[in-house]
Amino acid sequence: MVNFSSTEVKMPTNRYSDIAGLVALAVLLILSAAAVLGAEEPPPISLVNLEGTTVKLSDLMPGKPSLLVFWATWCGPCRAEIPKINEAHRRFSDDRLAVLAINPGIRDSLANVQAYVEHFRLEYPVYFDSDKATRSAFELIGTPTVILFDADGKEIQRGETVDLKAIERMMSESGSKTEVPSDKS
Repeated sequence: MVNFSSTEVKMPTNRYSDIAGLVALAVLLILSAAAVLGAEEPPPISLVNLEGTTVKLSDLMPGKPSLLVFWATWCGPCRAEIPKINEAHRRFSDDRLAVLAINPGIRDSLANVQAYVEHFRLEYPVYFDSDKATRSAFELIGTPTVILFDADGKEIQRGETVDLKAIERMMSESGSKTEVPSDKS
C-alpha cells in the first residue's frame, strides 16, 4: 500500500510553464474584476421597429432597468402574456423601465408582427430580429422568454411569464414607489 501523505510528487516545470500559469491567473483576475466592477452591456444586436427602421438594442436599454419579452405570433402562451406586459408598460415605463417585446424571427416575418400588434393592441414597443441574433445571444430555448435586467444590465430574473412583483421589487429598490395590487402577480 502506498502512503500518499509522505510521497512527494515533483511536477516537471520550466520557466515557460511558470510564466504561462501567472499570465492565466492574471487574465482570470482581470476578467473577474471587470465583471464585478463594470456594467454588463447588451449584446451588439440590431433590431427592426414596426416602421422598418433598424435600431440597436443597446440604444433601447441604456443604463435603465429593462424587461425583455421574446415572443412569436404563433405562440399561444405569448398571447396570454399580453395583458401583463401591457400592465407592466403602463405602470412602470414612466419609472424608467424599458419594456421591449422582441420577436426573434423564428418562423415569423415583420409583416406578421405588424399585423399581430395591430390586431391584439399591444401597448408596448415591439421589435423584430431579422438577423435572428437574439436567439443565441440570450440563449433562448423557446417563447415566451421573459428576462428582467437591472439598471447595470445584470439579469435579475428569467422565466416564461411576466412577474409584476419582481418588477415592483426591483423598481422600489431603484427609487420607484409603484405598487402592485395584491390580487395580481
